[in-house]
Amino acid sequence: MSSPLRIATPIVEAPAAGDVDPPRPSTTGPMAPALLLTADDLARELAVSVKTIRRLDGMGKLPRALKIGNHAKRWPRAVIVDWLGAGCPPRAEWEAFYAAMPRARKR
Repeated sequence: MSSPLRIATPIVEAPAAGDVDPPRPSTTGPMAPALLLTADDLARELAVSVKTIRRLDGMGKLPRALKIGNHAKRWPRAVIVDWLGAGCPPRAEWEAFYAAMPRARKR
C-alpha cells in the first residue's frame, strides 16, 4: 500500500514539433492533491475515521485547522505533511515548533 500523503504530479503532454505554447497538464492524468483538506480528506489520508479526526482535533492533538466561514474547517496539506514529519506532536508543542521554524521552510 502506498504512503497516505503521496504527492501526485500531473502528467504533462509533450509539445508537438514547432509548437510554441507551453505544455499543459493532461486532463486525463491524475489530479494534483488538494491544498486544503476537509475532515473527510484528512481521515482518508491518515487511515482513521472522521469521528477520530474530530475527537483528536477537540483534544488538541492535531494542528489547528483554518476556519472558513462559520463552520467549515480545513487543514493545509503542507502543515499536515510537516506535522507528520515532526512525529505528530500535540497542537501546543507543534505550534511552538512551527513558529520557530525558519520562514524559508514554512510553506
